[in-house]
Amino acid sequence: MLWFPTMGDEGEKLSLRPEHPILARLLSYWIERRQGRQFPARRDIDPLDFPYALGNISLIDVFHSPLRFRYRLVGTRITEQIGVEMTGRWLDDVPYPDYREILVSLYSRVVASR
Repeated sequence: MLWFPTMGDEGEKLSLRPEHPILARLLSYWIERRQGRQFPARRDIDPLDFPYALGNISLIDVFHSPLRFRYRLVGTRITEQIGVEMTGRWLDDVPYPDYREILVSLYSRVVASR
């Protein structure tokens, strides 16, 4: 079982033990690439290393001053679900305001935890 601090209270822990084999494989890749750091660096992640998961993931570039997010890659299954191709577009372009607000909050919390 793997333990990571959550983005909330430092004393709170999150147990990660994916049951789905693709998630377990992707988590192993993530852990290997982060090399003991909280997150891997952008240069450490190559989407060609995990073709088995590409349809179900998104990679997001973070820009500061002001804080903004741009989708470097959005998987085809995600695109099918939301009905909009977001690869190369800003989070501001997500056409669903409530969903966009949730994503901004989540992504901002990740950035703040670094």
